[in-house]
Amino acid sequence: MPLRFLWGAQKGGTTGLWDMLDLHLACGANRRFPSPDVLRNEKESHYLASLKKTPNRFDYIRTYLLAECASHCFIDATPDNLMVPFTAARLHSMMTSAEAARARFVVQLREPVSRQVSFLQMESRIGKSYLSVEHASVIYLREWMGHTHGSSALKAVKAEMPAVRACNAADASTRKSAECARVATIAATFTVQLVLKCIILPFGHGDQAVGEVVGRDPVTIGNCYPSNYPPFLAWGVYAAQLHWLRTHFSRSQILLLNMHTALTSRSPNEYLQEILDHLQIPTTAHLSGLVHSNSASPAQAGDMLNCSTHSQLSAIFEPYNEILYAMEPEFDRFPPASDVPCLHTHKQAVYDTEEEGASSRGQIHSVHRTHRGGVPEDGPAKGSRKLIMLPHMPPSRFVP
Repeated sequence: MPLRFLWGAQKGGTTGLWDMLDLHLACGANRRFPSPDVLRNEKESHYLASLKKTPNRFDYIRTYLLAECASHCFIDATPDNLMVPFTAARLHSMMTSAEAARARFVVQLREPVSRQVSFLQMESRIGKSYLSVEHASVIYLREWMGHTHGSSALKAVKAEMPAVRACNAADASTRKSAECARVATIAATFTVQLVLKCIILPFGHGDQAVGEVVGRDPVTIGNCYPSNYPPFLAWGVYAAQLHWLRTHFSRSQILLLNMHTALTSRSPNEYLQEILDHLQIPTTAHLSGLVHSNSASPAQAGDMLNCSTHSQLSAIFEPYNEILYAMEPEFDRFPPASDVPCLHTHKQAVYDTEEEGASSRGQIHSVHRTHRGGVPEDGPAKGSRKLIMLPHMPPSRFVP
């Protein structure tokens, strides 16, 4: 059973961290769920994030082959685990109490607008999407507006923001006070309700023997969002993600890093040594020169946000960043989203699948999830003239 995890964030530098751990005799998965093909040392298993049935300890263990790893130092470095709400609950349900207490997580975060641009550039670069960063972001903005419209949880988050901001503006001792921790927990709980439409409850188990622990479905209150993956913009709402990880594992088991400052506040050796120490992996290779850059590729006009869209995204992410800072008073602030370049344009883009009679509301007539090769799962839509292929993600509802 893997007990060490690079839990995210996606496009937050996990590939570089994995490369470094690979040199220290750590081992990845030997298959990528749900593929039956046996591989070797796969960075990402995707078992916890992709599961559509009750988790099973023995299925998960079978993705890691003991004979292929002399060190027995297994690591699941699937960054999607951070943003999929049920992964921590699924993992905890498959562990004995001793294993759950020994688990270690590294979470490295990236400023959300920068993360989103980098992800969408990657999707285009590797052929998963032909949409520009701007076009895809407008679609996802519309999805988020529909998801949060009229939400009582959104109203509750807004009501908590003055107290959250007051804590973040206070001196260091006040930021670490029990009252500010209470404020942050309340705001994070409402953020989870906003993203997920339900609450995931913690559950424990006694000192069961390994043979008695198999796995079970998460326990929830409310009607949860009907997909493993939440709406796309929620992938950058780290306050919710950290909350549902901390629901099942203690804060001391999580090493929280800021991708932007991890290497500016200390030497590369100190940065990497901190990760090895937290994961309880002995140093077996020279550390220097192992840091891998996971920044966005150089921006080009077709791969940049319009500044108006950039501003909307910044405004959406800002309060959830503030909640994150209140939850984690020692976490370094992200650089401003304004550091992400954008295009000043007065041109009104049209986001409609019909080439004629384009709707000013930008209605989405047909949206298909695609496999990695870009082939629609359910075939071409009847009556549609042009198929929009979104970046690889579960299907979701879009609002006109």
